[in-house]
Amino acid sequence: ESAGVYNQGNAARARELVAKSGVQPPRITIVASSDFDVCSSAGMVLAEQLKAAGFAVDLRMVDHPTFTAMRQKPEGWNIEVCGAGIEPFLGAYAYNRLMAGRPNSMHTYGPDLDAAWTRILNGETFEERRAGWIAFERVVHERALVVKLGDAGIKQAAGTRVQGFVPFRSPRLWDVWFE
Repeated sequence: ESAGVYNQGNAARARELVAKSGVQPPRITIVASSDFDVCSSAGMVLAEQLKAAGFAVDLRMVDHPTFTAMRQKPEGWNIEVCGAGIEPFLGAYAYNRLMAGRPNSMHTYGPDLDAAWTRILNGETFEERRAGWIAFERVVHERALVVKLGDAGIKQAAGTRVQGFVPFRSPRLWDVWFE
């Protein structure tokens, strides 16, 4: 449902909308992990795009332990840039601690998020759970809690001694051995 809302690539239109709002844009602090190229690159690109749209931006590149410590606190940053995905061993259930309930890592709370999450977990049919996910996703997009910045690939290789390895979205190392 967010098609056409984000990533329009039109800095002039963004500046126009900021000016039209009549509000002085706040200084935005972006924190990104310097230990992962995809995070640091995305942080730099996002900072430059926000500057082009007329925002004052403070980009803080920090090592990953510092990044993790910073994002645990609700103050000191406005946007954090890091990779996220549904890991194969947790599935959609991993998202609960990210954005629903108290505490959560997004530091945002709302009965609408919690109600949608309850529908996901407790829906008796697939259709009820799907409706909960759609409601959850709608709130996330409307509030811009999470904005997709792009896709990141992963390079995987194994030597000839490694047996049983099958490339996947994230490395899975069960039933893998050396010969």
